[in-house]
Amino acid sequence: MQAIRAEFPEYAAIHSHVLQDVLARLDKAFQAFFRRLREGQTPGYPRFHGRDRYNSFTYKEFGNGARLDNGFLVLAKLGRLAVRWSRPIEGTPKTVTVSREADGWYICLSCADVPTQPLPSTGQETGIDLGLESFATLADGTMIHNPRCYRKAERRLKTAQRRVARRKKGSNRRRKAVRLLARAHQ
Repeated sequence: MQAIRAEFPEYAAIHSHVLQDVLARLDKAFQAFFRRLREGQTPGYPRFHGRDRYNSFTYKEFGNGARLDNGFLVLAKLGRLAVRWSRPIEGTPKTVTVSREADGWYICLSCADVPTQPLPSTGQETGIDLGLESFATLADGTMIHNPRCYRKAERRLKTAQRRVARRKKGSNRRRKAVRLLARAHQ
């Protein structure tokens, strides 16, 4: 790690766990490549995205580089982040992965020792039949009609894709159209 930081001084601004995770991902890709070679499969040399396409990074150890502070997440070398939690944290946090999606940044906490809470038994059973004519038919005969939201989303995706195709490569308008297309895909 020290040799990499000496070679690339800009990496001094990145926490060591993030750099270790990148090397672990690289090692995993090459281990899979060599495994496929040994087994006589088509190996497929590992391909990597450009630096602008790297969409996530991981702090491997919670407490060392990432910690919680009054509902805020504090990441080393980044600072204090306001987070909208989808649910309360249960168990002991182990790793923190920060990923970029089309509509913003997301944080995934991997926890250990999460308590399980099984649902109480109702004593009733049911069946659901998914079909083409109606979306679902329940055991009591109730039919739920198809909302056809897939077709609507498909049309929106088609228009967004055409908009990207018409834009000049490398332009700001194309970059904006690509962002809108990513939102439509999402």
